[in-house]
Amino acid sequence: LLQTPTGLAILELQGTINVPSSNEEENEMIDSPRSNSNIDPASVFETPIGKLMFPDYSVHNPDDTKWMKRAYLYVGRYQRMTGEVKKLPRPVAVLQRHQGEGDEEELEVVEIVRYKIFFKSRPEPVNNV
Repeated sequence: LLQTPTGLAILELQGTINVPSSNEEENEMIDSPRSNSNIDPASVFETPIGKLMFPDYSVHNPDDTKWMKRAYLYVGRYQRMTGEVKKLPRPVAVLQRHQGEGDEEELEVVEIVRYKIFFKSRPEPVNNV
């Protein structure tokens, strides 16, 4: 789930996200100037996918929906995927499970997702973001 100007949206990609192996992640953490010597690199595995931007969205005109035609997902520092925000045919509820009294389980509707962000093209090269 990703945050958009109108609420949460589901991310839809046509393809595969290649996650680095744990060895590559360790080397990246060790070589990083932000690495902390108190953290065991083998215990932390984090893969940032990228930065999501809506270049046509204007806070001065929030009712205008033309911003939905173009969304950018920056993958790493040198790739950008272009997609669009589409309305889902049927909204999806995000549920959270709670332990009720005794052995009862309760479900709470936390959010309703009405949109998806659809990326169908290959990433294009860009300069450092």
